[in-house]
Amino acid sequence: MLYEAALRTCAGGPEVMRGQLQRLLDAGSLRNVSVQVLPFAAGAHSGLSGPFVLVETPDHEHYGYVEGQGTYVLHSDGPTVSSMEQLWGHLRMHALNIEDSAQLIRKVMREL
Repeated sequence: MLYEAALRTCAGGPEVMRGQLQRLLDAGSLRNVSVQVLPFAAGAHSGLSGPFVLVETPDHEHYGYVEGQGTYVLHSDGPTVSSMEQLWGHLRMHALNIEDSAQLIRKVMREL
């Protein structure tokens, strides 16, 4: 999932951004990848506190990884990981579906 700001912050110039956005579209067309965009219209949300990664191992162990400037933490305790999973679910509810996300990415590409 990407916040719309990541699509609209031009890094490396328009040509580089078009390539990055095309790569998102290409990745999203793979059967095991879904690309969803959390639009500006969703307003302030708890995901603004920073990125995180959820992982489930083949043995069904759940972990949450948080990284920021100068720090990183791998969480394995149930309550913390559960809280992160609930946050993920909340963010997905407010994100665009896969098709609308791809449409927004194409729109941003045209605007560059």
